[in-house]
Amino acid sequence: MKWIKFVFAIMVLFNSIWITGSAAAAATSGSSVVNNYYGGSAFAPADRYPEMIDYPYVTEKGTYTMVYWISDNTDGSHSLNLSTSKNNKWLYKAKMVFRFDENFTNIAYSHNYVFYKDGGSVSALVINMEDGAISKQLKLAPGGPKESREHYVFKTVETKDRGGILYGESNGDTYQIFLENELSQPLTITDPDHAISLEVSREPSVVLASARDRIIFTGSSRTSVFSIKEQRLVQLHSAGDSDGSGYFGESGDVKFYIDGRFYVWSAGANKYEYFKIYDENFKYIRTQRFKLDKPRYMFSYNITMSKSTLHVWDINYGELNTLKLESFVLDGK
Repeated sequence: MKWIKFVFAIMVLFNSIWITGSAAAAATSGSSVVNNYYGGSAFAPADRYPEMIDYPYVTEKGTYTMVYWISDNTDGSHSLNLSTSKNNKWLYKAKMVFRFDENFTNIAYSHNYVFYKDGGSVSALVINMEDGAISKQLKLAPGGPKESREHYVFKTVETKDRGGILYGESNGDTYQIFLENELSQPLTITDPDHAISLEVSREPSVVLASARDRIIFTGSSRTSVFSIKEQRLVQLHSAGDSDGSGYFGESGDVKFYIDGRFYVWSAGANKYEYFKIYDENFKYIRTQRFKLDKPRYMFSYNITMSKSTLHVWDINYGELNTLKLESFVLDGK
């Protein structure tokens, strides 16, 4: 389970940004507002969220805010727990919505869709946000031969308006992208040079371009582009990468993808932070300066976003199992 928690932590860092609008705060452009008690009370009773468990995963959809976490059971199984609010008020807390057996290895969240892999297959759960009940449980792909089950790609994928997973056997040359609301029509990708498995081994964020013609692998060290039509990696060009070295923005910075744009984050002085904003073709748009309560948030915690407001989530350790929400408004379009 330690390995599972490591994978989950990586997903939390790179794959928690979605286009939503349920937790707006009265912040002015470039400044932030802190709410130490989101929803007015704890998201879970004290005995249902152990102190030493991994950070919960927070996501938003419309007026709903959903908080997921996994707990281990004494029989070797794992429970998926959920607390959900609507219009900033809790509907239910710490509801156990699903139990994974001991073969459970991977999980990814996309709003009210939960993708997971166990020993034999890849599946999806669709959750009713009003009551936490599972409305659909679908098998998306069978597992490979028993001897190859440890060699596969399972990565969260972001698009402009929805999320999903990239899945395939690492020793094969075919992958599929399953997206929420499109599970019956996966996008199939052919990769004869096995470039995808090499790219995902460095744990990048995975973006499917809006035209669905490219897969963009972006991280702090390097950005690369896979052409679905050409079935190969293609050279990255941008205004800040004239020599095609594989960077845009400053190398080493954290990059997030939101609503068709990349946000390259870097720290400044006196608690100020900066986003350099690029489009999907890596063309520079503008720079946004802002000030957070604690600059380290950008590295460690869940981030969600409406069209104009960034939400940074953390557990408020002053009050057990309460969520801290810091919000600030982006200027411009």
